[in-house]
Amino acid sequence: MRDFFSNLLYVLFLPLAVMILGAIGVVWLVSG
Repeated sequence: MRDFFSNLLYVLFLPLAVMILGAIGVVWLVSG
């Protein structure tokens, strides 16, 4: 069960981190 929750955490966290990094990159390019 712990493996299930850790996998769920990765599945939820990775796309969120990618979106945050993408947004920061877009803001940096637009402001840069």
